[in-house]
Amino acid sequence: MPSVRASSKSAFISVRQQIRLALVEILSDIPLIKKRIYLEETYPLQDSQLPCLVIMAQEDSLITEQCTLGKDEKKYWHRLELVIKAYSKSVAISAELETIEAQVITCIAQHSTLNGLVKNSEWLKTTFESSYEGEQPIGVATLQFAIDYRISSYFPNQTIQ
Repeated sequence: MPSVRASSKSAFISVRQQIRLALVEILSDIPLIKKRIYLEETYPLQDSQLPCLVIMAQEDSLITEQCTLGKDEKKYWHRLELVIKAYSKSVAISAELETIEAQVITCIAQHSTLNGLVKNSEWLKTTFESSYEGEQPIGVATLQFAIDYRISSYFPNQTIQ
């Protein structure tokens, strides 16, 4: 039997959801964000919700060359591509977004296993854009991360070591 790294409550929550919830916990102390972290995009964003982060799973892929086959049990390595969007509506959009970006990258680097839930998390890239719909421009920084984790065919909703 594999060493399971999740509680019995998480047996019914997908691994992707567990990862996003772990990120909410890790990122909730970023001063500019003040716990305004969402697990899905909501439109339109209200001024009272900004600046904020939105965490979304983009793609979850099986890393086939790293599968381990046992007697009955199979262990699968996955790579989750995850996006964290930072939204800002301030006079100094670029400066605020770059500060938030640096804080997000630093927090995740300091907790790269997401408190033991995954093997590793790594920042891949950041893109910046602005939206001019509305009274004041909204800036968006899209941070992309790769997160590697392993599951068992016996426990598909729990990560294993």
